[in-house]
Amino acid sequence: NLNSVDFVDMQVGYTVGDYGTILKTLDGGSTWVKQQSNTDVSLYSVKFIDNQKGWISGSNGIILHTTNGGTEWILQATGTSSPLTSICFTDDNNGWTVGMSGLVLKTTDGGSSWVKSQKVTNDNLTSVYFADPQTGWAVGYYGVIIKTTNGGSTWYLQNSGTNAYLNSVHFTDSQTGWCAGTNGTILKTHDGGGISEESNWIIQTSNTSSTLRSICFVNNQQGWISGDNSDLFTTNDYGVTWNKKV
Repeated sequence: NLNSVDFVDMQVGYTVGDYGTILKTLDGGSTWVKQQSNTDVSLYSVKFIDNQKGWISGSNGIILHTTNGGTEWILQATGTSSPLTSICFTDDNNGWTVGMSGLVLKTTDGGSSWVKSQKVTNDNLTSVYFADPQTGWAVGYYGVIIKTTNGGSTWYLQNSGTNAYLNSVHFTDSQTGWCAGTNGTILKTHDGGGISEESNWIIQTSNTSSTLRSICFVNNQQGWISGDNSDLFTTNDYGVTWNKKV
């Protein structure tokens, strides 16, 4: 299984998966070359900030870091053995990773050290995304959504209005974002998800009951969602309508 993919430009990209798998492409995905991870654990998430610097999170609390485009991957100490399901960086120094039982780790030195953030939920977290170094969200089981406005020093719960497992979150700016999850669940917000327990997440119609795994937008209008049963949906109207690609 390949669990995550990230491209730094039209040509250079990476995907990671089970058994320590790391693959890299230099030609837009026409060919892929395996990189040496020096681990056999499952890798769940990959994030690059340029074509040289990237991070990977995975099971057993593993985080790998490269400064040379994956020629060498270095293990970073996290202080946890909990699976780390998603990782996000906004620059060379500031990054976040999330995992089981509401775990959030933050780094301000490129991953040389990781510190636990305040816990506001015991539900498993599956995806984290930051629109800027201060504003970020994490989502997970039972519709949990948490938000920070101070770089992850503190977090607060938002009311998603659903009990679906949320598998992915993506924002195009600090106000406009989407989540996707089980039972074809798609949520959208126009105002960063609201303040505290106010519910400003709106359910969008997906026309599927399949589990949706990943969501990505290139601007406020155009986005894609992938899911189980080879489902792939796209929108060109802010998510008002989602069309299945065959």
